[in-house]
Amino acid sequence: MHWREAPGRTMKRRRTLSRPSLGPLVGVLGALALLAAGGPIRAQEGQPFTLAQRLLAEGLQKAQEGDHRGAIESYTQLLRLNPNDALAYFHRGHARAELGDPQGAREDLQQVLRIRLDEASKAIVTNPRDRGAYSRRAVTRAELGDHQGALEDLNRVLALEPRDVDAQFARGNARHRLGDRRGALDDYTAALRADPTRPEFYVARATTRAELGDRAGASADLKRAVELRSQRQ
Repeated sequence: MHWREAPGRTMKRRRTLSRPSLGPLVGVLGALALLAAGGPIRAQEGQPFTLAQRLLAEGLQKAQEGDHRGAIESYTQLLRLNPNDALAYFHRGHARAELGDPQGAREDLQQVLRIRLDEASKAIVTNPRDRGAYSRRAVTRAELGDHQGALEDLNRVLALEPRDVDAQFARGNARHRLGDRRGALDDYTAALRADPTRPEFYVARATTRAELGDRAGASADLKRAVELRSQRQ
């Protein structure tokens, strides 16, 4: 669950990657966002690439050339060196998906989420006031289907920073998935008070209002969402 994704069945989700072979993996593709901060592969200034860096670069090159089996071999060698390399799992999962192995791809991407969850948890132990770590763990827990755990982490984020509008919206999503429609509505409304320019907030509240029987409110929210999106075009 990305924080900016609205719940509900009335809106179609946009796939994160366009390749059709990744279609069955929508539930875990949010791992890509968690890896974005890793940046390009670089050796430290004045030092040669490590074996792990060479294997990762080799795998990426093979994948770019369409040699996905060769890429998988490189990533697997890297994982023998470091079983907790999230990038290696992610790219191997992508290569497996390209070869028509959605189950293997899903297993690798689940490993990405497991590693990110462990990293965030360790950061929280080191610094119990690390708001970013709670946020990362909340996103990862939601991706893994642990919406109660995500809710608990988001409560902590908002206790540390009550003005975090994205956390407010994310907590609404977590509550919605746990069946707490009234609580979700409260969070979406609070998020909209803080930032009334976000169409996804209106869509989420419209969905929840409709589920609670408020068709007029849902219609008004959807109308406003359309207006805001048209203004951005």
